[in-house]
Order: sequence, then structure tokens, then C-alpha cells
Amino acid sequence: MGENHSLSIGEAEACSGQRGKQFALFMCFGFLLVGVVGTLLGPILPMLAAKWQVGDAEVSWLFVAQFSGGIIGSALSGRMIARVGLLRLLTYGYAATAAAVACLGVSSWAIGLLSVFCFGFTLGLTGPVMSLLMAEVYPNRRAVALNVLGFAWALGAVAGPPMIALLARDGGLIRPLGGLVMMLLGVASLIAWRALADSPSGSDLRAPNRKNPAHLDGSARRPWRSLYALLTGALIFLYVGTETATSGWIATYAQRLSAPTNEFGTMTPSVFWLGLLIGRAVAPAVLILVSEAALVLISLFIGGAGLLIILFGSNLVSVTLGVGVTGLGLAAIFPTTFAIFTRYFGALSSELTGSFFVVGGLGGALIPLLVGFVSGRTGDLRLGLLVPALGVAVMIVLQLCIVQVLGRRRS
Repeated sequence: MGENHSLSIGEAEACSGQRGKQFALFMCFGFLLVGVVGTLLGPILPMLAAKWQVGDAEVSWLFVAQFSGGIIGSALSGRMIARVGLLRLLTYGYAATAAAVACLGVSSWAIGLLSVFCFGFTLGLTGPVMSLLMAEVYPNRRAVALNVLGFAWALGAVAGPPMIALLARDGGLIRPLGGLVMMLLGVASLIAWRALADSPSGSDLRAPNRKNPAHLDGSARRPWRSLYALLTGALIFLYVGTETATSGWIATYAQRLSAPTNEFGTMTPSVFWLGLLIGRAVAPAVLILVSEAALVLISLFIGGAGLLIILFGSNLVSVTLGVGVTGLGLAAIFPTTFAIFTRYFGALSSELTGSFFVVGGLGGALIPLLVGFVSGRTGDLRLGLLVPALGVAVMIVLQLCIVQVLGRRRS
């Protein structure tokens, strides 16, 4: 294998010192756009269906295309980081995302389906690369930096749909898609300039040097077989599935609980994302008081409490409160767990980051499906929502085991 280059000490100090704030803000803006593109289909789906003259059955394949592309992109991210480098891959990713979004304006169902698959693929690359880059730049403040990055994504997910709907209020897609394409290309250009400025030798930010850490439970060649990796993989599988199932099914549950004419039930997913946004905003402050592992455990208890409020709530008000508490509790789990993960595996984290996101994506696909299966078999969506609630209970046990593993490593 050819020589691998890591983030040099000088580069890390430059990023975390005088230019740290500017670089962090820039990466957060880029990740905000990832949140916007990730939720793009929601507000423009009716316009796409009318433009292409297709029905609901055909339109549903867009979500399958985006999910499939994301899984493949995440799976390939580790190898592509090693071959191309972090900043170069990020540049290509944003440029390709811009091209894919631009193709949505074409009056062709086949091209549109392909473009959605492509930006799903590039988002699958961009998420792991951006998270890994932030962890590399701020090695001593990974959890704080990644929670801020997660806040930026949530802000894009919350603010993107209404802004796109506002720009497309005349029924046209040129303004919202054109503006988004220009911002994505701007980010790609700035990342390319940063790569050249920080890597005058042309080395770029590549995967860290693959020296086997000594703490991988005797499985350095296959680190996913270590006890910590297995526990963390199970935790992330359940977490993403719980988040997706709760946000995806809660509007249906709220509408069935309230009067059929009550339109407020459709707003409950926004309450969930708002709770997630607030949780990631306050997580850096909480990390001053507690450890990263403790924050994950506390967050799980809060998220579990929110799901119990949903399950035992008898009216729309209590359910909405539970949705907000659930989002608040779940907010810090993914970025904080990823911070611990990258610190634990060190040089191997770039190889494993793609698998980390793939496992989460599989949970996001399967657990909501299980909720629908249970609801369909029992005729009660409340019983279906027991699935994410039980998932939180299992995650608490997993996190307690992770705390024990991390404690043994420190001792």
C-alpha cells in the first residue's frame, strides 16, 4: 500500500488555533447544506410528481434511491478517504451533489431517479468525511465539535423545507434548486482552495497512518470484532432506527390520536426536530460538567422518558410534549458516540467510519419497518411504538457495558 498521510501537527494547530473558529463555521455551513439536501425530497415531492407526471407508487422509489445511494456511499467512504484524501473527497462530494441536485430540474423521471440516487451516494460520503475531519481537527474537543456539527445538520433539516417551499411557492423549482446548487458549488470551491492552501506539497488530508492501536482486544486486524466495536455498532443501529422510527411514525400516531380534522398532528415531527436542535445546541455546555460517556447515558434516559410520555399520553398535548422530550434526549447520542469511537480507534477510525454510518443506516431502514409490521399485525400503532421504546432500554444496557469497557481501557 502506498504512503498514507495524516493531519500534521502544524496543520492541526493552525486549524484549532487562529483559524479554528473560521474553519469550524465553514464546515458547519457545509453540513447545514447536507441537512437541507437530505430533507430536499419532502417539500418538492408534489412538484416533482407533477413535473414528471408520475403517481405515488413511482414517487416512493425516490426515497429508496436516496437510501440506497447513502448506504453505498457510506460503505465506500473508508476506501475512498484512503485513496483520495479527506478534503479532496469532500470537494468532489459537494461538487457531485450540486450536479445531482441540478438534474432534478430536468423533465425526465429516469434522470430524476438517478440524480436522487447520486446525491444520496454523495451524502453518504460527505457525512462520514465531514465528521471524521472535524474529529481530526479538534482531537481534544471531539464531542463538542461533533455536537456543534450535528446542530448545523439539524438546523438545515429544520429550516430547509420551509425555505425551499417559500422559494418554490410559484410552483417552479428553478429558484430553490438553483440557489442550493450555487451554495454547494461555493462550498466545493472553498474546500478545494483550503486543500491547496493547507497542503502545498500536494499531500492533502489523507487517512491517518495505519498503525495498529494496542487496545483493540487482540483484534487489530479486524477491529470490528473487538467488544467495544460490537457494542457501539449495536448502539448506533438502534439509535438511528429509534430516531427514524419516532420522527417517521409520530405524525401518523398523533393524527390517529386526535380528531381527524386536527391538522396540528402533522406538525409533531417538527417538534421532534426542534427538540433535537435544542439538544445539540446545549450539549457542548453540558460536556463541561459531565464526561462524554455519561452524556450519552443521560441522553438515553431523557429520550426514554420522552417515549414513555408518548406511549402513555392520552391527548395530543401530552404526546407533543413527549415528542419534544424525545428529540431533546436523543440529540447528543450520535455525535458524542462518534467522538468516543474515533478517539478509541485512533488511526483506524478512517477505515471504520463508513461501516459506522452503514450500520446506522441499516437501523434507520429496518426499525421503522418493524414498527409498521407490529402495528399492522396488532392494529395498534401504540404497540408499534413500543419498538423504539424497547430500543432505548437496550441502548441503556449497551451504554453501561461500553462504560465498563472504556473504564477497563483507562485502568
